[in-house]
Amino acid sequence: MNMNGHIDVIKRQPDEKSGLYYVFGWAANFSHLNQRQMIDIIIDGTIIGSASGNIYREDLFEKNIGDGFYGFYFPIPLIFSDSNSHILRAKFRETEVYFPEILYFVISPNKEIEFKNIQDLSIDGETPEGLVWSGKSFKLISVPRLDPSTWLGAIQMNVLEMPLAPMFKDSAWEQAEPITAVCALLMVKNEEDIISYNLAWLYYLGIRRFIILNNNSTDTTRLLIERFKNSRSDVELLIVEDPIIRYIQSEKTTGIMRLAASIWRDCSWAIPVDADEFIIAEKGLAGLIDVPESIDAIVVPKCYHALIKSDDLEKEFEANLFKRMPVRTELHRAPPKILLRMHNHLIISQGNHSVSTITGTADPVYSSGKQFGFYYREFSIRSFLQFKQKVIDGGKSIESAESLGINVGGTHWKSRYAGYKSYGDSWLRKEFGTKYMREISINVTLDEYKILPLIRDFLT
Repeated sequence: MNMNGHIDVIKRQPDEKSGLYYVFGWAANFSHLNQRQMIDIIIDGTIIGSASGNIYREDLFEKNIGDGFYGFYFPIPLIFSDSNSHILRAKFRETEVYFPEILYFVISPNKEIEFKNIQDLSIDGETPEGLVWSGKSFKLISVPRLDPSTWLGAIQMNVLEMPLAPMFKDSAWEQAEPITAVCALLMVKNEEDIISYNLAWLYYLGIRRFIILNNNSTDTTRLLIERFKNSRSDVELLIVEDPIIRYIQSEKTTGIMRLAASIWRDCSWAIPVDADEFIIAEKGLAGLIDVPESIDAIVVPKCYHALIKSDDLEKEFEANLFKRMPVRTELHRAPPKILLRMHNHLIISQGNHSVSTITGTADPVYSSGKQFGFYYREFSIRSFLQFKQKVIDGGKSIESAESLGINVGGTHWKSRYAGYKSYGDSWLRKEFGTKYMREISINVTLDEYKILPLIRDFLT
C-alpha cells in the first residue's frame, strides 16, 4: 500500500449557518490514483463517520498528485461543542493506515473553536513527546486523552493506570512454565557483573529462546553466557559475534529479531532487552499469547535503581549487586521500552523505545503495558569503574557511527565522553557522584529488589 493522507484544518464552511465545524483534508493511494478513497473520521477513539476523498483541490493538482480529486470534508457533530477537549484522527477505511496528524480541539457552546496538532501542545514548555524523552512522562496526565493505539497514547495510558510508586510484589511468584512463543534479544558489551543475573531471571520467567549479540566484549561476558547455555539443556541460545564498534542498535536489534523469526517459526513475541534491564511480568509472560492480533507492540514503563549517595566514591561497594542499589526512582521518569510481535515489517528503534514500519505498511498499533502487568527495573550504573567503561564504549561507538554520517543520538554519552577526554577521571567522578548516586527523596524511594532469592538456584 502506498497511501498518503493529511488533515489540514478544522473550520466552518463559508456559507455555513448551522454552526457546524468541518474537518478538511485529502487522501490518495499513489499506487492507484484513479481510485477514490474512503476515510474514517475518529473522535476520542470512536469512528463517527466516513468521508469520500473525491473533491477537486487545485493545490494537489499543481503538485502533480493525479487529477487533484482527492479532497474531503466532514462535519463535526454538535455533540462535541461542549467546551471539552477532544482528539480527532483519520484513517483509510478498512485499514490501519492512519493519517499522521493527531488534532485536539475544543468547541465552546457559543461555537468558538480552538484546535492544535498534538505535537504543538506545550506542557511546561515541552511537547508531549519531549516530556517522554526528558523523563517526565508522568506529566502526560495533563494532556488531552490521546489515541491509546499510538505510542504517545499508550504511554499516557500507562501513566493514567499505573501509579508513580506502586507497591511492587516481585517476590510473590513461582517459577514460570517454559514458554516458546517468546524470545529474548540482547546486545551486550562487557556485562560480566550482571549478565548471569539477567539470563537467570529471564529463564525464571519462562524464556528458553535467546539471541545475544556480543559486541566485542573483552571481559568474561562471553564465557558467562556459554556457562548459562551449557548448564540448561532446555535452552536454545545463539551468540552472534559483532565486531562492529558503531552505535547502530536499531539496525542490529532489528536484524537479530528477523533472524529469530526465521529460526523459530512458532515464536510470536520478542523482548529486546539490555543486560541491565529486568522485565517484571506480574501476570506472567504467557499472557502475551492472548494479546489481540491487532496489537504490534506493547509500551512498558521503567524505573531506575541507583547507588546510595556517599562522599567516598572510592569505598568498596556491597558485593551483592541488588543490595548495592536499594533505591529507585518512580515509574514514568524514564523513556519506556517495548515488547513487539516478530513481524518482518516492524523496525525496532534506537534504544528499543518504539517501533516503526517499513515504507508502504500500516503504522504500528500499540498497547499500554499496565494491563498486562509489565514494567522494567533498570540497574544501569553499578560502580564508577563500570560507568567509566560505559562512557568510553558508548562515546567510541557514537564517534564511529558519526564518522560515516549516521546520526544516532546518544548525546548524553557523547558529551560525557568529550568531558572525560578533556578533563579525565576527576571530571567523570564528579559526574558519577552527581547523577548516579541518590539520596532518599520525594522522587526516590527505598526498595530492596527481591530478585536474588528467586534466581539463586539457577546461578552456576
